[in-house]
Amino acid sequence: MSEFKIDRNMYELIIANQRLLEEQISHLQLQMKDKKPALSYLDGKQVCELLRISQRTLQTLRDNGKIGHSRIEGTILYREEDVRALFDRYFKRPKTE
Repeated sequence: MSEFKIDRNMYELIIANQRLLEEQISHLQLQMKDKKPALSYLDGKQVCELLRISQRTLQTLRDNGKIGHSRIEGTILYREEDVRALFDRYFKRPKTE
């Protein structure tokens, strides 16, 4: 194993930078802890199966602005949370006696 020498100022600078990096990593970890998980997307077929509707009904919902969507290279994607919100908005609870 070879050895090399550094002067005290260089050593202190290295240690200070290491501590700064450790602080930045801790800060980033705290920020990531509070972040929402990555969004989940569904394609049209999945949405139709989930809501038990036809492709045409889904298109009507999209055209009327009832459900948001993104078009990426010709594929239309829907955020899962938007689909669930649409379902919850129109879900009819059974009547209780």
